[in-house]
Amino acid sequence: MNDLPTCWATVAHTLAAGGVRHVFGLPSDEPGLLDAASAVPGLDVTVIGDQRTAACAATGYALTAREPTVLALNSGPGFTNALPGLLEASSLAVPLVVITTAVPKENIGRGAFQ
Repeated sequence: MNDLPTCWATVAHTLAAGGVRHVFGLPSDEPGLLDAASAVPGLDVTVIGDQRTAACAATGYALTAREPTVLALNSGPGFTNALPGLLEASSLAVPLVVITTAVPKENIGRGAFQ
């Protein structure tokens, strides 16, 4: 049995318990944080179809709400596309938490990066 949904549910509950109220991100091909966060009371999820836009939206939300905000991304090019927004967030000391997916263990070393 795959424990990925349970793992992501634990992450989502931990974020909510830590004061996070909003998760921004892109949908993934596998069950992930956005799916789990959608099921946690008190966590709002905003799905955005572009990593650059998602990083800027999460940064803007964190700045205006003055609270930690999560950006959920895929690894590889998805993370790289978000870097301009993440650099801006860093320069403004925005309370932004970035969480990426990982390559499944059986694909490590096979050139898979997303």
